[in-house]
Amino acid sequence: MIASHGTDVLSKLRSQREAGLFCDITLRTNGRSFSAHRAVLAAVSDHFQEIFTEMDSSNKADIDLTGKPSQKNPIVIF
Repeated sequence: MIASHGTDVLSKLRSQREAGLFCDITLRTNGRSFSAHRAVLAAVSDHFQEIFTEMDSSNKADIDLTGKPSQKNPIVIF
C-alpha cells in the first residue's frame, strides 16, 4: 500500500485535473488551454513556483505561455 501511495496520489490528481476539479490555474499556449493545479506545477517547477509566489492567489488565474521558450515553461501532464 505505501509503495503505491505516490502513484495513487498522482492518478487521483490527474483524474481531478481532467474533470476540472480543484483546478486553480489555466495555462494557455498556441491557442490551447490547460487547466491545472498550482500546487502541483509549483512542486515540479521552480519557474512556476516563482510565478505563483508573485501572483495574487485569491482568484483563479490565467497564464499565457505563447511565445515563451518551452524549456522555461515545462508543462507536466501526469
